[in-house]
Amino acid sequence: MDLKTELSHRLEQALAKYLAQERAKGDWEKTPSPGATTPASPTWPPAVSVEVPRNPDHGDFATNLAMQLARALKRNPMQVAEGLLACLDRAGLIRETTIAKPGFINFRLESEAAAAVLRRIAQQGRDFGRTRTGAGTKVLVEFVSANPTGPLHIGHARNAVVGDTVARILSAAGCEVTREYYFNDAGVQMNMLGNTLRLRVAEALSRLVQWPAQYYRGDYMKDIARLMIREVGAEVLAARLDAMNAELGTDEQGGSAADESASPAADESASPAADESASPAGDEPDAAVDLEADVDVSQRNPCQYFTDFAVREILKTIDADLKAMGIVFDTWFSETTLHKNGSVEATLKELRALNQVYDADGAQWLRTSAYGDEKDRVVVKSNGHYTYVTPDIAYHRYKYSRGFDRLINVLGADHHNYVVRLKMAVAALGHPKDALQCVIYQMVSLLKDGRTMKLSTRGGEFITFKEMIDELGAGVVRFFFSMRSPDAQMTFDWNLAKDTSMDNPVYYVHYAHARCRSLFRKAEEVGCAYAGIEGADLSLLTLPGEQAILRALGRLPEVVDAAAANLAPHYITNYLQEAAQLFHNWFTQGTNDPSLRFVVPEKPALTQARLALVAGLRTVLANGLGILGIEPMERM
Repeated sequence: MDLKTELSHRLEQALAKYLAQERAKGDWEKTPSPGATTPASPTWPPAVSVEVPRNPDHGDFATNLAMQLARALKRNPMQVAEGLLACLDRAGLIRETTIAKPGFINFRLESEAAAAVLRRIAQQGRDFGRTRTGAGTKVLVEFVSANPTGPLHIGHARNAVVGDTVARILSAAGCEVTREYYFNDAGVQMNMLGNTLRLRVAEALSRLVQWPAQYYRGDYMKDIARLMIREVGAEVLAARLDAMNAELGTDEQGGSAADESASPAADESASPAADESASPAGDEPDAAVDLEADVDVSQRNPCQYFTDFAVREILKTIDADLKAMGIVFDTWFSETTLHKNGSVEATLKELRALNQVYDADGAQWLRTSAYGDEKDRVVVKSNGHYTYVTPDIAYHRYKYSRGFDRLINVLGADHHNYVVRLKMAVAALGHPKDALQCVIYQMVSLLKDGRTMKLSTRGGEFITFKEMIDELGAGVVRFFFSMRSPDAQMTFDWNLAKDTSMDNPVYYVHYAHARCRSLFRKAEEVGCAYAGIEGADLSLLTLPGEQAILRALGRLPEVVDAAAANLAPHYITNYLQEAAQLFHNWFTQGTNDPSLRFVVPEKPALTQARLALVAGLRTVLANGLGILGIEPMERM
């Protein structure tokens, strides 16, 4: 049990004892204050809350419990605080308590109580920081989900890192987590992708090609065309091209009849992908998703043969790039599957049976107004085509059918309205709206060489996912995209990310871990090798700097639970930077004052105690980085 939990438990016991004493007096229930939480309220007694004071001079922990009680009991909060402290068991945990106006109770802990965290860390090792808060909860995290129209780029990186880190945090909190990638492999974009490969193959076979403006012109399509020729054979592909041209009544210079209904959503520049976040949102990353857009899966794709080959190879590339970042999906789910197996129609049939879908004006409508929407929404248009959200309702119905307790989607800010409607649709299917949680992340601007670029595939300003990993390293990319709340705007500072000094936040943490390792090597060199925590006298760790590090170490499980509850990876990065800062500050003080050094050869007992502290810190830093998917550096 960590110190905060232990203190909370003792305060709960003190609260029960104090209330029993007050009840015995018999006068505190007679005249409750208007609007106050009273002994008759369902929320009585109030929950015990223990926090770390912002000012360390106030103590190790503090609670406002006395002020919560005072109004209901018609007592002065200072008087209530005194009564609570009179009932508090302090043995082995609490060294000193103070009461600050208007009724805060501050606690200072026994030095040995704080140091006990080191024994827990040594005992639990790599498992320290992991909790059982989410035990028994099955969670599906869907993220990235970019359409397979090209390699991933930096615009997808925030989604990938946030999604995988949320999954890792939930797993650390005890949840059973499944990662899923959902991709659209049908429709206009896929038709254009197949036509692009058809023309790239024709071009590679020395045929004259005319390029429609909306096709994908990235060099990656040339690579796929050359691969297709090697695998299938030039003669076979030439014959297939001729047969397709005859069927379409055109040739490679005239495009394809399939393009007549094509949306200009594809990239006009040499970009690797047409979409930012698996949506038909257009070219700019902050364009809103068109929820009324047609989804016509009945439209025949004359280039399906080429589309299938391109999708296969692009998904291979996407998978390889994600694995280079340490991201491995448990399942890859194709939207086409929903149409082929009848899931979309089955979902509409179920909603109709629940009286949630009705007919009007030749279309089919979902009763979203019953769940807070300003009006009902169309799910099947009068032309028979689905709206954008309809297949996704079927997809989420399928998710629930697999037995998951929580569904989490990681989506770009352009999906805000989509999320609202999807939650209403989930409610219409009979599921709690809060069972579907969506992490909405803001898009990323890139700062490189003093120039800020708002990433745009159509504008041609992009960096591929692979280039980012190759130049900066997966660990740096993961840390940087985890540092800020997903819903906060982010400018990715490329030059800072490339810097390997302590100015770089991730290297600041790495340096702390590497310094810990170097201290063990130094101790061996001077004949004070660390002998393990069993023989260390932890009562010697009494100085404020030592106690501050000890308190920080004990917070990792609490931080993990908070990050899991709020789906907030930045809680972990903030914590690691704070712990590293405490260590670096103490290390720097030791360069000026030999008595504060971690290795003091003339004081072997103190050295062993401080090395136990270093061992605990090293484990916590390694475990925290591990939760983020980052391998700690041993030497720098």
